[in-house]
Amino acid sequence: MSIEKAQQEDYNPCLACGIQATRQSMRKEMTLTVLGHIAGNIRRLRERKKLTQEELAEMSETDTRFIQRIERGVVNFSIDILVSIAEALGVSPTTLFRPSKISVPKPGRPSKKRKKKK
Repeated sequence: MSIEKAQQEDYNPCLACGIQATRQSMRKEMTLTVLGHIAGNIRRLRERKKLTQEELAEMSETDTRFIQRIERGVVNFSIDILVSIAEALGVSPTTLFRPSKISVPKPGRPSKKRKKKK
């Protein structure tokens, strides 16, 4: 854009950058919200079916670490993966988009069950 045209239109490049940055941050926030809903639903359904992350990963033909990252809501993944996880859980893919909260996991490793001595 020429200087003359910018002056005539009161063009403010900083304002334009600000609007674009705001749109990008809103889009990112919405993406994180949707990933959070998906993560919470996957974890809830997996626990309801008494499946471990390893079992879900095997059933959906993905990696265990990937399932862990999905359940934490920190990875953006493909529709193909979403469909395979939904099939493994026995639900429609649209079910995973319902509003849900990510349950906060307990820190550390789960305690081992102690065997009773005879």
